[in-house]
Amino acid sequence: MYCPQCGRQNPDSSNFCVSCGAVLSAPVTSYTTAAVAKKSNPQATTALILGILGLFFGIVSILAIIFGGIGIHQTNNDPDLGGRGAAVAGLVLGIIGTLGWVVIAFFYFIFLLSYIPYE
Repeated sequence: MYCPQCGRQNPDSSNFCVSCGAVLSAPVTSYTTAAVAKKSNPQATTALILGILGLFFGIVSILAIIFGGIGIHQTNNDPDLGGRGAAVAGLVLGIIGTLGWVVIAFFYFIFLLSYIPYE
């Protein structure tokens, strides 16, 4: 190990320079890696967008459920693939949207049936 102040070579086990007495830093024994950004999962992003749109347009909710399931499956199989949260959110929004539209359709048909005259 070389001294950072005077440049003299010192034994690797020494904490101080034998020439000038400067503190020697410990050699780097391990390296940390920077966090690597995960690849984006397009099915997960699509599921989230369709889930939001499905709250306003009924049939789109079913597509959000399908894409959400595909996105969750893909993120489980590939650890380098990100977007699991978006896939789950799209799946949940798709389920909520589908159930909401089923309830709305049910009450709509009940309302229509109440105005049909019985003879």
